[in-house]
Amino acid sequence: MVGNKKIKDVQFYVEVMDQVQNIGGGRRSAYDPDEIEEEKREKLKKNKIDNEFESFATRVNELWVGTQFDALGLDFDQHQR
Repeated sequence: MVGNKKIKDVQFYVEVMDQVQNIGGGRRSAYDPDEIEEEKREKLKKNKIDNEFESFATRVNELWVGTQFDALGLDFDQHQR
């Protein structure tokens, strides 16, 4: 039960989208050092969030195994990269 409703599946997710505003109006060069640095920061941020979520899912799975959930026939599915 989640609240007052019977729930069959529960899914956790994280939105990783930042609000972006382009005030320059023009296209930037792929060789622009600022653009390259921004892409590196975005990749690091994405990897950090991925690792944190993976850690969360692994911890839930560890807590799930061998508990009363087995007797209830409940499963925990974890996405594999």
